[in-house]
Amino acid sequence: MVTLKGLTTDNNYTLKEAERLRRIDAIYKEISDQYSFAKHFYNETILLAGQRTKEQKKIEGLMGLFPIQH
Repeated sequence: MVTLKGLTTDNNYTLKEAERLRRIDAIYKEISDQYSFAKHFYNETILLAGQRTKEQKKIEGLMGLFPIQH
């Protein structure tokens, strides 16, 4: 994969400006998609952690009402 740094510095690439910009746009879209996925995954993880905490509190409350000996 071509890196953004490689496209914005004068290395061995001999691209026309339009092709360089097209590739930069493609990298931007890919990174934006990855960021959106990571943000969604993070939000779902936070939601799940909150639900687990809520369920654990319910279980602890029920255990107080109905003590079970092992």
